[in-house]
Amino acid sequence: MKSLTPQQQRIFTAAQHQAHRTSAELAKKLGMKETSVRNGLSKLTNAEVIFPTYVFDLSALGRFTCAIMFSLDAESHKRRAAIQSYLSKHPQTVYFNELGGEFEYVVSIATSGPADVQQFLFEFSTEFETSFTRKQIAFRAAVTLFGRRYFDGDWKLVKPIHYGITQSHETLDKDDIQVLHTLVEYPDASASAIGRTLNKPTSSVNYRIKKLYSSGVIKGKIYGMQINKLGIGNYRLLLTLDGCLPELRKQLMQLCKKSRCVSILVESIGSWDFEHQLEVHDESEISAFRNELWELFGSQLEKVQVLPTLKQIRPFHFPVAYALPA
Repeated sequence: MKSLTPQQQRIFTAAQHQAHRTSAELAKKLGMKETSVRNGLSKLTNAEVIFPTYVFDLSALGRFTCAIMFSLDAESHKRRAAIQSYLSKHPQTVYFNELGGEFEYVVSIATSGPADVQQFLFEFSTEFETSFTRKQIAFRAAVTLFGRRYFDGDWKLVKPIHYGITQSHETLDKDDIQVLHTLVEYPDASASAIGRTLNKPTSSVNYRIKKLYSSGVIKGKIYGMQINKLGIGNYRLLLTLDGCLPELRKQLMQLCKKSRCVSILVESIGSWDFEHQLEVHDESEISAFRNELWELFGSQLEKVQVLPTLKQIRPFHFPVAYALPA
């Protein structure tokens, strides 16, 4: 599948941040037949273009996400493969991608704080007797998922999902953890199916799921997309400002809201201030967005780094073994 039909574009645009909705609910919102919506989503899912997944906020569990951009010294192919395998399978890894541009890789890890990141780097150096070079590190302070708004569908149907570091941490009991484990592994499973798997009443499973939502551990259920199957380019744009006043953040948020190529905005603390995920059909869209940044911030814009994502070595996943107690 190289592209979506106009009908598929509209269905996906409406459903992407509302994967918890039934086909009937989405059809009513779109003014379409229920069978059209159900068949449209099924075709995209079966083609592995889209997939259901949950959005989790690790900070609600007392964990944070830290991104490490880095390169490696000249290593043999065999040694690089071993390093990639190590980082892909590490229990703290949230995602691990190969990049172009200034850095070769980015690994995002779940962490309890700076000392934990230092320990992660120390263990890597001990394991391979080498270290990351040209590394830059930043903690995620807040995330806004704008969704994929570049299709022909009505992009105003997409409601952004926003979350940031919270001071209140949820304590999960054994039953909560079992349900969360199952949702991570089987995001499309119904409460009744989870109940049968865990040998628990459906009412108990529903209660646990509602608790995960109300506590902020789960921020929403969405449809992810394998954009590479549609020939859409994926880039990271790191933005460093000379000062980061609330007014600058507000202006940037407004720019991202109207720029359809921005699918995610991350507010960071560390080597850069903001991280954008840009998804484009043509590289000229990146140049246009950079020009808008220069026009908006002028001399306050200290640095812009554009990094193409070449390969998802370890796609995004919830680090169950690290984030949850045994």
